Amino acid sequence: VQNGRRPLLQLLHPNSSRYFSRDDLASLDLSVPSLCLMDKSETKDSDGKESAEEEKDEQEDIELLVKSGLAEVAVGGCDGILLPTLSENLCELYQAIASAAAEPKPEESEKSSQHILEDFHSSRTIRRLVLDSPNFSSILFKKALSGKCRSWAQGHCSRILSAFLETQDVQVREMAKEELQVLVDEDALKITGTKKPE
Repeated sequence: VQNGRRPLLQLLHPNSSRYFSRDDLASLDLSVPSLCLMDKSETKDSDGKESAEEEKDEQEDIELLVKSGLAEVAVGGCDGILLPTLSENLCELYQAIASAAAEPKPEESEKSSQHILEDFHSSRTIRRLVLDSPNFSSILFKKALSGKCRSWAQGHCSRILSAFLETQDVQVREMAKEELQVLVDEDALKITGTKKPE
């Protein structure tokens, strides 16, 4: 099943180091000359090196995203290739995710299942959506996180919150900055990615 997802992910987001290991990308480069262009800056830090821990996390993220494929479809594919046919459905999906995220944080005593923002797998997918989809980011922040960020600043959700400050979309960053920058300044929230806000 995984091998069937990889070609689909390659079509949705060509040569993405998010979905393919360096070896996979190298083999694609060798066998398909038209796919030789790749932005390698995505996986490197400011020194151009990758720590062993980041590499391990990256490999886990790659496998997680390959297994679901949800994140790439939910952002509409590379350059929004799926948006003309799926935009209405994606908006409904964004609203549904934001509604689930807006549910109250469960008390320690009643944690029979994890909240969508605290679950390991869903938090990674939501983080990717925040980084890649300004529409989703706006809906999620306004509906579920605005005014509540302090209570979500720990655990897996902290990675989602930091994505609001790491995103390349200026409007999303500015929307969340006022509430999140206070948490960063207090050291209650750490910026997890290698990209820093401008």
